[in-house]
Amino acid sequence: IVDDEPGMREVLTEQLTVYRHRVLTAPSAEVAWDTLSRAVPDLVITDVEMGGMSGIELCLRLKGDPRFHFTPVVIVTASDLSAEETRSLTREAAQVIFKGESLEKDLRQVLKSKLAELARKISDLNAIRSGIRVALSQSRRSTVRPTGKALCPTIMGRTQNKKPKEV
Repeated sequence: IVDDEPGMREVLTEQLTVYRHRVLTAPSAEVAWDTLSRAVPDLVITDVEMGGMSGIELCLRLKGDPRFHFTPVVIVTASDLSAEETRSLTREAAQVIFKGESLEKDLRQVLKSKLAELARKISDLNAIRSGIRVALSQSRRSTVRPTGKALCPTIMGRTQNKKPKEV
């Protein structure tokens, strides 16, 4: 959670700890960036307007760093934004939430959505990992020969008992 208002960091922290999330907070985007150099979070929630680096600048830095490719950024703002400004922010951030009466409800909704998305990505990665394991296992069984021949003759330009084609 990145916000220059201690009260807002406290409110957001309470909301997240209810769901048993471990929460790191920062009073500025600069402090957050320094902290993020040592840890990759599941989610970043940042205010827009802070002294020094803005939340939007932090978001752009995160999106430009491959370590944070899968890290959603939620921007929280008290500003009244036009529809165009909101659309512009959502191009960079996963979600824009406005501070006010519906903040808690909106945050719960975003958390549910982002956690479900993260669970899908983890499931997809596990399926890919299983597929790779099966392929490697099959590959090892079918290509290892006691004679010491090439492990993958088709890559070497050969099929079994055939010479490479001349070009």
